[in-house]
Amino acid sequence: MNTINGVTFDEFVALSSHLSQGFTEEQIGEILQLDPPALTQTIEQWNIKLGELMAEDISYTTRFSEIFANPKVGRFAQNTNEVMTDEEVLQKVPSLAHYFDIFFNASIASQYGFDPIEIYKVYDLNVGQWAVVANYYDRYNIAKLDTEAENYQEQFHKAKELMDEFKDKWETFYSNR
Repeated sequence: MNTINGVTFDEFVALSSHLSQGFTEEQIGEILQLDPPALTQTIEQWNIKLGELMAEDISYTTRFSEIFANPKVGRFAQNTNEVMTDEEVLQKVPSLAHYFDIFFNASIASQYGFDPIEIYKVYDLNVGQWAVVANYYDRYNIAKLDTEAENYQEQFHKAKELMDEFKDKWETFYSNR
């Protein structure tokens, strides 16, 4: 695997996740032992390389999502700065209903000019934590909505009703502002 300034793909994803969770570039630089100009160069070059890798092989997208949600890899594996575990993050969004509530609030708010990141903050979530939540519930929905399952139609209608409920709630809220 390629490295840029000694930073691997996995470490680049981990640094991206940590930045999204509020870590400073100074903290990241300390972990990776890079000075600010080298860190900036590393991020810029990896952003370019990431696009190339994903265009060549879609599995990089999956790998990116997995590491972004659980960034304890490479030199970040021993990081003593506090990053919540997936289980701790999921306690903030304990059900599919909570997930749809946040999802539709952020989605519809953005259509009305609001920053989704600010919406996540209302729920005490940052972008990195939201990625963990979204990844979990995406996988949950895929598992629950198995088209081959005997109860697929029932599960589909329950999920659709729940989605419609929160979509309507937030559409009404923002359209009346």
